[in-house]
Amino acid sequence: MTKRLTPKQETFCVEYAIGGNASDAYRRAYTAVGMRAATVNECASRLLNNRKVAARVAELQERIAQRVQHEFDVKVENVVSELKTLAFFDPRGLFREGAVIPFDELPPEVAKAVVSYDVEALYAGTGKDRVRIGSTIKVRWADKRAALVDLLKYLGAFKDKEQTPPGDSLKEFVNWLSARKTGIPVKQHA
Repeated sequence: MTKRLTPKQETFCVEYAIGGNASDAYRRAYTAVGMRAATVNECASRLLNNRKVAARVAELQERIAQRVQHEFDVKVENVVSELKTLAFFDPRGLFREGAVIPFDELPPEVAKAVVSYDVEALYAGTGKDRVRIGSTIKVRWADKRAALVDLLKYLGAFKDKEQTPPGDSLKEFVNWLSARKTGIPVKQHA
């Protein structure tokens, strides 16, 4: 007969499945006041290595994923597509003839990558003599590096310490990533 999780282990599993941070989940589930961060990290890591805890976390994460997919019609393909848009965003798409394109005229793939677009009017003079002389536009876009890392994680590029792909062709790189994700190398077609 399989032993059930303790209430604290269950709380840890729920907190980890929701937040994704093992140390934070450990602090919420256990009395960690006064513990060093390294100790909390070690304890949380030990819990995640427990087969019953890992199985429960996987079960909860699957439930969350299904609920999100059902309620918000979120599909992995759509999320990966959005990550690709952010990762490969070219900031030159923000400009036309050296000027920033108005937000409502940005191409969709450029607008998706914009995090904030602030326009501040510039004036000269005061009172009745106040005249608008231009504007300052501040554009901030999504973190390309974070999107690239997320894509590589999805592709399984960081599963072990061997993180450098062999060869220099795209075909070799795709084969390497596929083998790392599935354990089965892609057959090369001539």
